Formats: sequence, C-alpha cells, structure tokens
Amino acid sequence: MRLPACLLSLAIGGALGGNPLLERMETLRDASSDGIIRFSSRSEYQELVVGSPDAEGSKGYHVIMLYTIAQTSSCPGCGPMLDVFQRIAASFDKQRVFFGLAEAGPITAMHQIVRVPHVTHVGDDFASTFEVTSAGGKKRKGKNGGAEDSYQFQHRRQYHGAVPEADRLLAWTNAATRHNMKLQQSFIEQLNALFALLFLLTLGACVLRAALWLLQNVPEVMAAGAMLISLLGMSGLMWNIINAQMKLFGQDPRTGVTEWFVPSSRGQHLGEGLLFGSAFVAVGSGLVFIARWRPQIGPKTQRRARNDELLYRAQQTFGVLLAAVVVMNFVNSTYRIKSGWAMETPFFPPSHFKTGRIQNDQGISF
Repeated sequence: MRLPACLLSLAIGGALGGNPLLERMETLRDASSDGIIRFSSRSEYQELVVGSPDAEGSKGYHVIMLYTIAQTSSCPGCGPMLDVFQRIAASFDKQRVFFGLAEAGPITAMHQIVRVPHVTHVGDDFASTFEVTSAGGKKRKGKNGGAEDSYQFQHRRQYHGAVPEADRLLAWTNAATRHNMKLQQSFIEQLNALFALLFLLTLGACVLRAALWLLQNVPEVMAAGAMLISLLGMSGLMWNIINAQMKLFGQDPRTGVTEWFVPSSRGQHLGEGLLFGSAFVAVGSGLVFIARWRPQIGPKTQRRARNDELLYRAQQTFGVLLAAVVVMNFVNSTYRIKSGWAMETPFFPPSHFKTGRIQNDQGISF
C-alpha cells in the first residue's frame, strides 16, 4: 500500500520528532522577500496547503490564501489586495500562520474559483478540507481509481467584499486563526504617527492658550461654548458615532423615500437631533439677548430716553417670546407625533411607554 505524500511526510516527521511540512513552509516563507509563499506547482500546493481528501491528522499551521492573476490591468482589485496582504503577512512573521499566493491556473481551477481576488482560510487540519461527493452523496472516483482530480474545496472562512483596509483583513485573519496580532507599521509610518502626535500636541497647546485669553477678555465665549455643547448633546451625535449611524435623515426601508422625521423616539437620526437642538439653543439665546442687550439711546431728554428704552425693550421681549412660542410649539408637536402618544394630554409620555435601558435611546450620551 502506497501512502500519500503528505501522510508519508507526517509519518517521517513524527518518527524524527519534528514536523517536516511546517519546516518546509517556514523555509519557503524565509526565502520570500515579502513573507508570502507563491505556489505554482499544484502538487506542492496540495501537499503543503490543502492535503488530500483521505488524509487525516493536523498540519500544525494555518494558511491564508490569496488567489489572483498576474495581469493587474485585467483585475483592478488584485494589486491593492496584494499590498494589503503583504502588510498582514508581515504582522504574522514567526507565527504558525502562513500566507500563500496562487495565480489563476490549475490551482484555481481545482477549487472552481471564478472571481479574483479571492481570499480564504485553510485550517490546520486535513479533515473536512475537501468535499468529494456526487449528487447521490457518494465519493467520486477518478480514472485511476483514486479520488477525482477536481475537488470541491470547502471554504471554511473566506473574505467577502471589496479590497479591505489592512486592519479589517487583520481582524478577519485573527478571528480565523485564533490569534491576536497587531498590525505592523513601517519606519515611515511610525515617523508619520510621531509627527502627527507632535502636531496635535502643539495645536492643542495653542488652542488652550487662545481659549484662556478669550475667557479673560471676552466672557461671552463661555456662554457660546456652553450652548454649542448643549446643541451637540441634544443632537444624539455621540450615539450616532458609537453606533456608526451617521445619517442626516432616515429612509423608509419599504419605499426608499427619505424620511425627514422618523416616527419613533428610538429611531432618531442626526439631522433631527441637530434641528431640535438648534431650536432649544435659539430659544435660550433669545432669552439671553433679552436679559443682556441694551438699546443705544441718542442724545435726548432723560424722560423721552426712558420711554424709548421701555418701548424698545417691550418690542424686543414680545418678538423674542413670540418666536420662542412658535419654535417650541413646533418641537412639541413633532415630539408628540414621533413618540406615539398624540392622544395623550400631558407633554410627557405615559409611565408604561417605551421603558427600558437608557442606552437604547439617543440623546445626551457623553
């Protein structure tokens, strides 16, 4: 009985106390200039990466394969994917995780891969690597009595989507191989990060110095800053950032029509929050204007100047209060419609309405 090459290698390696497959993969990785093993021979690829359908045991290492083509002009995503692949491979140096590359040809035909670039994870064991079954569930046989040459490869994990950022592909690789590696940065990237940090520290010091000067000479800046913080706090901006929902307005999933006001207090979007936050800040600014502003009185008699000032003050107060009533009535009516208790008389919702964790709501979430 003749053993397959991969089982024979494992048997010899076990007798000698080593893993010849692992040693060969390490040798090939060290010989590569970028840490990526390039497979051109189908037999070598099958022996080192996927094994054979009747093989058992464990290789002792993981392989992340990139299937691509040499002519990058015919595949716009192949070149960028290879660049990302090289960065990830450098992060797994000296680990039992190898990165391989196979161009379109017998290897891709073996796995029936029709679209490139294609990234997949091959586990550390031979079991369940292949699925050699026919429609009836029985193993197919080749011309020589062995398993058929064209195997149906079981992609346990494959990366879907366009060319990813390096950190996304690294996270996918860590999850597939049960590692927790960090993205390795080049010397130029480390210098860029250092210069960016120094620039931010310098800019922060300048902004802090300017803020202290403004607070000493223009106290109104503190009130303006407080109103800005209030605006951002009421807008739900932090909630949108944390939950990655930076949408100015909603969209009806059934019709695709833009919704200016989502009919749910827990479906608030950034546009609504900014609008209603601006309404509150506008009303507060109007009240501050009434309290702080003084009309400029010309050179008139004291009594007439006093009467003019009272008239101006009355007009200003009436105008600001009228605008505040209109704005808050708009906010109140929209709030009642969105919240679903339009038939209720009080402004606040019933005690039983939408109870739960406060983290489920949007609003002030600093």
